[in-house]
Amino acid sequence: MPIAYIVIVIQVVRWYRQRRKQSKTIADYAKTIGLRLDNADAYYKRGDAGAEVGEYGQAIADYSRAIELDPGYSSAYFNRAYAYGEIGDYHKAIADYSKAIELNPSDAQAYYNRGLDYDNKGEVSKAVSDLEKCIPLSSDPKLTEDAQQALNEIKNSH
Repeated sequence: MPIAYIVIVIQVVRWYRQRRKQSKTIADYAKTIGLRLDNADAYYKRGDAGAEVGEYGQAIADYSRAIELDPGYSSAYFNRAYAYGEIGDYHKAIADYSKAIELNPSDAQAYYNRGLDYDNKGEVSKAVSDLEKCIPLSSDPKLTEDAQQALNEIKNSH
């Protein structure tokens, strides 16, 4: 049996186990939500579990419910924005990143992500503006480096 085949089988088995583990997590949060329908954190965490396995529609619904229960939940806006971006709905992603920034103006990651989504929509000046805001706000060297690189690429390509 070729080594490449064995490696692929191992990767598939690992993926399947991870997916089963996430499904259990989603079920656990569903049980929690069933017990407490007013628990924004349970919806938020179930949204995270769904997003982690690529179930963005369910994640968006859960983040939306968390936001309904707690309109000031900036992380729920941020994560819903990310999910919207993953499915290519940049308009909604940008709106949610904007709300997350309104609630937490020092969120460098939100500026970075919104800047990338503006770039995906072809709104170059807004993308540049957000990336330029991200850099001084960031305390994460990796985020700062990524934002600077994205900013340079956008400026050099337009």
